[in-house]
Amino acid sequence: MNMQTQPIQNINQVIGYIQSLPINRQQKMIDWINVFQSEIEKDEMNANQNFFELWQNWHDKSEMFLDDDNSWADTKDRNDIGREVSFE
Repeated sequence: MNMQTQPIQNINQVIGYIQSLPINRQQKMIDWINVFQSEIEKDEMNANQNFFELWQNWHDKSEMFLDDDNSWADTKDRNDIGREVSFE
């Protein structure tokens, strides 16, 4: 038997192929898809978590740098501290 693969052009080809399989094979394909999908979601969550941790680390370092750096303190108007703002 000569088996030839054809490139998938659209989702309907995939659905048609899965529907052409015996039920137990269809279930196996769906199980594989579900595993694949959950792995993708894990990877995305890990990527988001890694990004957040890198950002948090950068933010903490920046905050410490600014707390330790008093060169900007002279630009602060100490008269503004505690002043109430009125929009009347």
